[in-house]
Amino acid sequence: MDTKKLAYFLRLHENGNITHTAKEAFLTQSALTKMIQGWEEEFHCKLLTRSRKGVRFTREGELFVTLCQQVLALEKTFREDVSSAADELTGSITIGVSLNYMSRHFPTILRRFTQTYPRVHLTVIDSHSEKLYSDLLNHKLDIAIVRGDYKWFDTKILLDSEPFCLVSCHPLTEETLCQEPYVGHRTDMDTKFSIDRWFFEKKLTVPDAALWLGSIDACRDVIQEGFGWSILPKICLTEFQGNLAPMTFQDGTPFLRHTYALISHGESTAPHVQAFLEALMTYHKIL
Repeated sequence: MDTKKLAYFLRLHENGNITHTAKEAFLTQSALTKMIQGWEEEFHCKLLTRSRKGVRFTREGELFVTLCQQVLALEKTFREDVSSAADELTGSITIGVSLNYMSRHFPTILRRFTQTYPRVHLTVIDSHSEKLYSDLLNHKLDIAIVRGDYKWFDTKILLDSEPFCLVSCHPLTEETLCQEPYVGHRTDMDTKFSIDRWFFEKKLTVPDAALWLGSIDACRDVIQEGFGWSILPKICLTEFQGNLAPMTFQDGTPFLRHTYALISHGESTAPHVQAFLEALMTYHKIL
């Protein structure tokens, strides 16, 4: 159905005069009349009647007016949707996300991004940072969000820095640390080196772990129950009820854990990847 003709019929409904409507539509009166007669033949009904005062729409004519309005509204919506879809970003991104970042930050970022860019397909893999770094080197990921300092010579964005803390249920001094059971946890080599450095600078012996756990959350929960102490990043301590002491090195610099977005070579220039990086930086208030 020609929607332009439907618009002419609606204009006739507004004007009530075939002569005026034909003139506004740059049609002849006979062409407009023939168009209406064609519909009347197609639908087997009279759409309007003529008089000296103009035209009067029949009941069927009023129903056809409603139909014209609905069709034109649907056409407008369709054109807007097609135009919007043409402007939307598309593409695919494979993202590796560290376990702790996934549980505390990524769901909000994911929700915001997919609402804004529904046609960008994300494949998300969560794992330990060391594994993600290896996958990025082997071109299995487009972006890796890792905790810790990894050598990377392509695009690298610092997302967050958080302090490491001495964590216990009750206050401890450096002298009494080694008298309490130490709760260790899995971490990357860079953090392990920094922990060893801190003990060395304090002239303390790195304690053997009374417990060795797989996650920082498990360490926190054990200590919350009153067992021992540990060295934990602040990301897991927002609801911890106990003693927290931010750690510093001998030169006064804080003992920090950094979170980075590492981007595979060449991917940072893709518009959909740039949009995701902007979403990351907006979340962390870098932009």
